[in-house]
Amino acid sequence: MIWALVAGVAAILVLIFILNPARNAIRLTLAAAYARRRGDAALEENLYRQAVDVAAKLKEPLRSKIEGHVEIQWGGLNYRKGQLREAEDLIRRGLVKASISTQREYAVVQEGYIQWGDLCVDQGRYYDAEEHYRQALENDEKTGNVAGIRFELQKIGDVLIRQGRKEDADELVQRAAALDATPR
Repeated sequence: MIWALVAGVAAILVLIFILNPARNAIRLTLAAAYARRRGDAALEENLYRQAVDVAAKLKEPLRSKIEGHVEIQWGGLNYRKGQLREAEDLIRRGLVKASISTQREYAVVQEGYIQWGDLCVDQGRYYDAEEHYRQALENDEKTGNVAGIRFELQKIGDVLIRQGRKEDADELVQRAAALDATPR
């Protein structure tokens, strides 16, 4: 009798754990990342859509945190597919949500700023791209991510050259070189 009661309680706990919307949204996002690695864009998009639907059932700030991260990644998918308007809308919305509900230094947020900058470069919007890359640079400077700082300095330098601001780009190259010379 007692074993039946313990088994019932265990079954209820397992169901609660499995049916938790936050865990389900995270599971769907991980499955989407797996679909990306396999090259299945249709499945990846479907999983992101499901994750956003599941996250909509959550309370704030967890809802915004998960929705923001999913929208940034979904925007990246649209960017890779060449759907630039949809990508920019998703990345913008995702960054607003993720930036408010999480620490700005999260990798997904950094990825969003870099993707948004790349998207702007593809459209010839170099001033906007510079702004997004500088936001990513600021976040990496706060956390001391030297590799990220080098990467963003490189991206900003490229955008500055495209804007005809070679002197400014040279300053960034020197700054990146100084990072390389710094002992670790």
